[in-house]
Amino acid sequence: MVVDLEDYSLARVIKGLYGSEYKTIAVDADGNIIGVFKGDYAGTLTTLAVDSQGRIQAVLADPEDVFGNPNYMGAAELAARLGSINTFERRGTTVWMDDFEAPVLKWNKHTGGTGGTITLVTDSCHLGSQAMKINVLADADGWVKADRNFEFPLAGKIGFEWCISPYILDHHIIFGATVDDATTKYTPYIKYDNGNNTWYYMDSGDAYQPLSPTRQLIGLLDGYHHIKIVVDTSTGLYVRLQVGGKTYDLSSYSMPTAATDGYTAGLADIQVTNQEAGYPAPVYVDSFIYTQNEL
Repeated sequence: MVVDLEDYSLARVIKGLYGSEYKTIAVDADGNIIGVFKGDYAGTLTTLAVDSQGRIQAVLADPEDVFGNPNYMGAAELAARLGSINTFERRGTTVWMDDFEAPVLKWNKHTGGTGGTITLVTDSCHLGSQAMKINVLADADGWVKADRNFEFPLAGKIGFEWCISPYILDHHIIFGATVDDATTKYTPYIKYDNGNNTWYYMDSGDAYQPLSPTRQLIGLLDGYHHIKIVVDTSTGLYVRLQVGGKTYDLSSYSMPTAATDGYTAGLADIQVTNQEAGYPAPVYVDSFIYTQNEL
């Protein structure tokens, strides 16, 4: 009986020409070609780096500065230099940004007590020529809230970053969100009491608890501060609070949760509230950045 055997007579070896000599190109046990990428630098071949998944790592570089130091520039740095408002922390992938330069306000307004106003103004700004002014009137029970709704992001770590200038006197600023995956509604809130320079987070029992940050927000027309909150909807925990150049670990704190109520299902409602001032107390917001895939 004749048995069909695999025909190796057509097997080939791949070779590459180096100078006048042919070099065999190697493969691994699975037949994958083994190769190293190199680039020529001043007559010397230098190996190009890859990350843990084999992706080539490349960095854009400008010519050396006047001190002879290389000027490396990645995509994030390039975007910032071209005018992006995402210039502060830069972690996470951007879902949406608002620089408040549009002729119309993109945020909704809600008020309580004697309320107040939310307007686009030019009397104070950090970048560009406009900012959103949230002005609460003289009422200890009054509040004004700006909010905007988004589709629920992928479950995981999401971030909310504001660039604000508070009033110099006593009032409360609340940074928060309602993030509803259509099963669970998460309501993380961070409050800053400008009168006693105290930061709070809202715990799982819907009560504000003091935090250790003592970073005071200076109230000047051009005294802007970056505030960023990162939370994790896959674990129900806060992640971190960024106040200017300080990072505070909140990863052991649970967010308030509730069952979805049908009104917020599948939404992320982002909010900033100005409240409880005994006199008119404006807060200026000059930029907002909403991110996902946070670290």
